[in-house]
Amino acid sequence: DNLTIKNKIYSLFFDFIRLYKYKNFLGVSWKIAIYNFTRYQSLLDYKEYIFHIHHLQMVHGMFLEFLICFDIKYCLSVRGSDVTISLINNELQREKVTQALHHSKQIHTISQYLKEVVINLGVHNDKISVMSRLVDKVQSRDNNNLHNKFHFLTVGRFHWIKGYSYILEACNELKKKGIQFHYTICGSNDRNLQQYFINEEQHLHYLISLYGLNNNVELLGYVDQGHLEDQYRKSDIFICGSLNEGLNTSIIKALQLNKIVVAPNIGGIPE
Repeated sequence: DNLTIKNKIYSLFFDFIRLYKYKNFLGVSWKIAIYNFTRYQSLLDYKEYIFHIHHLQMVHGMFLEFLICFDIKYCLSVRGSDVTISLINNELQREKVTQALHHSKQIHTISQYLKEVVINLGVHNDKISVMSRLVDKVQSRDNNNLHNKFHFLTVGRFHWIKGYSYILEACNELKKKGIQFHYTICGSNDRNLQQYFINEEQHLHYLISLYGLNNNVELLGYVDQGHLEDQYRKSDIFICGSLNEGLNTSIIKALQLNKIVVAPNIGGIPE
């Protein structure tokens, strides 16, 4: 009927006004503006909600621009590399992250260290909350697990920031000194960052071969949570070689199982 047609015309006109606003906000062509506007348009029906961005570096820039353009409220979590290594020599990423932080209604960081990083990016202290990861009661260490060969463990994605090359160099020195050990690495390539970095797993295989550690070092790849705890329990010492960390979850798990932890005094690790 006429009323329905009138409402549809009004809705189309209103959508065009919003599209025009979005296009001018982005400063892009009509084609790009229309494509992204239709992707995220349904969010406008939920403006009374607050969205949570769990991993900032995985969010498309156009999505953030849409939220900001139409004043859709959101909060976000900062976990480490999203505000540290991803900004190195990348001004566009720095601009994107800084803009996202400033427009966020509330920011959650997993360590005091990351809170200081966010503050240094110009965000006011009042809207940042530190909520650290917690563990259950620490279990007693099994003193009967002493033997002639040390079992080392690292859990983390295959990425240069995890410092595996330095750990393998240290393993080479242990081997030269005649110390018996087996080193297990549980992890996999970082799929989200493969477009930026070389295949770290190939690099690790090269170093293992270079140092003659084929009988000492084992790359297990991805290990599901059900079997990962078995790896923790079999280990004597948990090793973290990271060059930067917000707050390493694997260290927390090792501490929960009362394992000896060797880790650098950087980032949020001391916390």
